[in-house]
Amino acid sequence: MDDRPRSRLSVWRLVGWIVTILALGFIIRWLLRLDHTVWQSLLHLRLWWVIGGLAVFQVWFLLRFLAWEVIVRRHGSELQRHQTLRSWTISELMRYVPGNVWSFAAKYRSSVTAGANPSGAIQALVVEAFGLLSGAALISALFLDPQRWWWVALGIVVLLPLATPWIFVGVAKLLHWKDVPRVSLTESLVLLLWYCFVWLVFGLASAMIYHSFPALPTITYARLIGINVAAWLVGYISIITPMGLGVREVTFVKLVAGTLTNAAASLVALVTRVVFVISELIFLGIVLTWYGVKRRG
Repeated sequence: MDDRPRSRLSVWRLVGWIVTILALGFIIRWLLRLDHTVWQSLLHLRLWWVIGGLAVFQVWFLLRFLAWEVIVRRHGSELQRHQTLRSWTISELMRYVPGNVWSFAAKYRSSVTAGANPSGAIQALVVEAFGLLSGAALISALFLDPQRWWWVALGIVVLLPLATPWIFVGVAKLLHWKDVPRVSLTESLVLLLWYCFVWLVFGLASAMIYHSFPALPTITYARLIGINVAAWLVGYISIITPMGLGVREVTFVKLVAGTLTNAAASLVALVTRVVFVISELIFLGIVLTWYGVKRRG
């Protein structure tokens, strides 16, 4: 029996734990160095904005799942909706496991178990990641600094849908994928537009958390959407840290520099992270409840 794959996974897991511990240590040290007076603003949070952000995050999770359901069914999954929703939600929570590959592994395994062939399961993962990244990049370019990054947004809108089918054909040939559905021009355009809407919802929920702080300087919703989506994008690209831990928060602080003090920006980033985690747990509770009802029915 070849133990090398298991050995590589163990090494990756060890590296993930080391990076996670370092990231947590960095965040704790970072928070301890904040001006203690900034913590008092937590006593004045406008809870209706926080509750609104929690509700909008539920919509974000649902929109992401609907996209995944279409993608994985296109690649051979035969699970019912409540089963697909449960497996997708649990695999998303695997992002919190150090190493940051377990979410992909869980989705791959559930897709193959559901009827997709290995090549199709891998392509489904790539299609979802491609949609997430392209949508986030477009929204970041459009909302963060459109006067500076308009050409990036234009390039994504014009070139990416045209190039996507050829990219997937090339990847399939290179990796010798067999029996995988071709991604058409129409599908690539719909994928980009859907994930743009997904990221608008994410940015809106994050902006609502910002507005729960009554004493902060005014930042337009458009810019807040661009800032938060760009911070997510940078955190996602730093794949080794679970959930972009630390990277996303630092990116947010850097992007609002000049508008917020480092202490205020750090607190907003922390509260946004906490609210996001809570919203994910709420969504998990809803999903498991619905799954239980469907199974009994």
